[in-house]
Amino acid sequence: MSKLFDDPILNSPYAYPDKHWELVDGQPTEQITGRWAFAELCDVYEMELDIDEKIEPAVNELIDRFATITASEGA
Repeated sequence: MSKLFDDPILNSPYAYPDKHWELVDGQPTEQITGRWAFAELCDVYEMELDIDEKIEPAVNELIDRFATITASEGA
């Protein structure tokens, strides 16, 4: 079997990871490489300019519901 499956852990759980198994198109290449670039780990999304207008009514509704529930329970 491959080293990837026999001994998959490369980094200490107490330190920042400095090695990883190289992947090409999601498949392991059996090669160990250096630290991943941050951009490889996440997608970047732009914040919508009107996010406040979209979310504020929903947040206010949740606050009103909570206030109603706690008032009816006598809290």
